[in-house]
Amino acid sequence: MDNIQFVLLAESAQPFWFSWWFIVATIFLVSGPVFYFSRVSFFERQKKLLEEKINIRTEEIEKQKEELEKQKGLLEAELKRD
Repeated sequence: MDNIQFVLLAESAQPFWFSWWFIVATIFLVSGPVFYFSRVSFFERQKKLLEEKINIRTEEIEKQKEELEKQKGLLEAELKRD
């Protein structure tokens, strides 16, 4: 009998996690939430800073209003005396 050897050539496909579409999808899935939460925290910090600036400015305006009301009262009192 002739010794016949069979050679099986099997081409194995690379695992899907080495494919370009999986790598791109993974990058988007990981970087998406990171980008989202960094933007949210940035806007929350900006909102707090703006609220602080508004509160400071509101206090300044209220003080100016009180001073103007005092001056108005003094002027009215002087006009009544004259």
